[in-house]
Amino acid sequence: MLKFSIRGWVVLLVLGGALLATVGVQAQSPTLEPTTTPTAMILGAVNVPLPTPVPDDPRPAICAAPYLSGFVPVLVRPGDTLANLMIGVTNLSITQIAALNCIDDPDALPIGAIIWLPGAVLSAAQPAATAAPTAAAPAIQQLRVSQTRLNDNQSFTATWTAAGAAAYFYACPTADPDAACSRPLNALPLPLTHTPAPISGFFYAGEYRYRLEVVGGTSAVTRDVTVQVACAQKSLGAYNGRVPCPLESAQVATIVWQPFERGQMWWFAEAKQIWALTEDGRVQVFEDTFVEGDSSPTAVPPEGRQTPVRGFGQVWQQLGEAQGAMGWALAAESGGEVRVQPASRTSYTRFFQRTGDTVLAITIAPEQREGWWVALH
Repeated sequence: MLKFSIRGWVVLLVLGGALLATVGVQAQSPTLEPTTTPTAMILGAVNVPLPTPVPDDPRPAICAAPYLSGFVPVLVRPGDTLANLMIGVTNLSITQIAALNCIDDPDALPIGAIIWLPGAVLSAAQPAATAAPTAAAPAIQQLRVSQTRLNDNQSFTATWTAAGAAAYFYACPTADPDAACSRPLNALPLPLTHTPAPISGFFYAGEYRYRLEVVGGTSAVTRDVTVQVACAQKSLGAYNGRVPCPLESAQVATIVWQPFERGQMWWFAEAKQIWALTEDGRVQVFEDTFVEGDSSPTAVPPEGRQTPVRGFGQVWQQLGEAQGAMGWALAAESGGEVRVQPASRTSYTRFFQRTGDTVLAITIAPEQREGWWVALH
């Protein structure tokens, strides 16, 4: 199907008019004069349905944050991360907000960019200040928090008493403790004596800093408070030194494991699956179709190597045997347990750790048979 822009339609109309005018001149006798003054033709708006939104851009189908009810634009400040900006939002995860804004790395927001977040991020359901503006010099008489140490599944409240025109209370960037802390673009003014709604929704362990800013006349005063957040459930992994707080503790799965020259294989008893992890960082998932009586590979290994058997042997053959992705087995199969934990609240990545072994982050999307793995420690 051909698509025309408005510019294209205008060009067609102009060219069409010129062509008609040319044909008309050729058909008329050059000795005839017009008997009436021609009436100028006024072209109205071209009634061409335009895509919504304009321009035709497929991203709004995914990057829907600017079009969601209750979402507001937020200016990214130095040191801002989604985890920092989303404190107080519990019905959406960092992964979901990142997807809605088409953000690849939630920990590396471009300074000065505008992203769209739920209005609760800025207002935290706090009432706006009703006091009339005043020229009185601002002052903070008191600022305290209900607790300075808490778990990620807990909350705290802040209370203050101040003088001036209005107060603002907001989170400072947490990725860089030395980053400048400036008031968010759409921060709402609050009463001078106030206790906002409890603050919760912490995604990472660590120190969180908040600032009370009181304005009056042409000046402003600020005071900061910090709270230390610990994870209620221990996390198996971390991101760039930041520890995510999981919603649940690691679960234990029964596996059979075998090392290879260029990777390893895992058999999950409950799922009846075999995972082949190759040294290039790929993971392939196979259904375990082995039944008693099936034959095993008969290839003869070199000294110090082994030929895999049973289900591992069948997968090894599919991968090209010793010349394939895995190479020879380095040792016999061994049974054991692996701890499994989601990498974050909403994520296709999970942490896996065999007893005494390195933590692996494995990412496999739903209904997919291939994924990626990386060692964390």
